Amino acid sequence: MSRMRPSNSSKENLRHVAGLIARIQDVEPPSGLTDAVMRRIAPKRLGWPQRVLRRMRTPFALMPTPVVSAAVAFALVAVIFFGVKTYIDARDTGFYGNGPAVSGAETITFVLEFPSAQKVAVIGSFNQWSPEGFQMRRAAPQAPWQLILRLPQGQYTYAFLIDDRELVPDPRSLWHQADGFGNLNSTLIVANGKQNGNDS
Repeated sequence: MSRMRPSNSSKENLRHVAGLIARIQDVEPPSGLTDAVMRRIAPKRLGWPQRVLRRMRTPFALMPTPVVSAAVAFALVAVIFFGVKTYIDARDTGFYGNGPAVSGAETITFVLEFPSAQKVAVIGSFNQWSPEGFQMRRAAPQAPWQLILRLPQGQYTYAFLIDDRELVPDPRSLWHQADGFGNLNSTLIVANGKQNGNDS
């Protein structure tokens, strides 16, 4: 298959065009042309609703880093700590003691007016005369001391231990009995949902 060769006239035309192109002078573009062109092709700034919508539609991957993991762990520990502290504070300000967890137990409120005491506990036959976990509390410095216990039905003897050294019977109790050591104990009878021997 033979190749076509350009004719002499075609060659002459190509030479003429090449000469014209070679004689074109370099001219600087007018000032501001580049900025005008870039403004025409630059993307328009979207309003904030469109930006929010676009952001919501764009998927993203959350890559855990040591800093993020440490922050999450710290937040969880803080939540657990403050949750436990809130529970303990609520229990303390509610004046609840460590009474025996027995079904059918009755709620008994012990109250003592003793403003000069620094600490008060309820001790008796229901806690083997131990003050641990049976400390009374008060809502304000001059408020009465209080403790709420859940006690099953039965008869109990008790007293208030003032500042770990002085035993005081309940002045609100109707019945008292000597303990054989020179002290008086109060008597509490819990029966049929009623609290006898104590007018609290």
